[in-house]
Amino acid sequence: MNRSEMMGVFLSEAEELLQLLEIEILHLEQQGESPQIVQNIFRIAHTLKGSSAAMGFEEMKLLTHEMENILDKIRNQLLPVTQQVVDILFQCLDHLNGLKREIEQEGVTKTNVDSIV
Repeated sequence: MNRSEMMGVFLSEAEELLQLLEIEILHLEQQGESPQIVQNIFRIAHTLKGSSAAMGFEEMKLLTHEMENILDKIRNQLLPVTQQVVDILFQCLDHLNGLKREIEQEGVTKTNVDSIV
């Protein structure tokens, strides 16, 4: 598989994962702390992190890694699920969608996520 084909697969998978991520974060917001929902969000972020790392999209990898850190704290009962935490997860999702658009349009990410993470 060449880079162009891999990019197509990546973008398709990223779109699906971002949609699932939005659904699960909405569930977290509506239903509150649920180990299953937190695990679902973690798994989606982990999958996206791996795919973006494999494709060399460092900014997307870094942001999803930070999401994992937040979710891991929730799983270990070090951080409660509050509206502020949900808002941060939605902000991460917005930035991930922006990074995906940059990849679609430019083939690279130009946005630096240091101020987010």
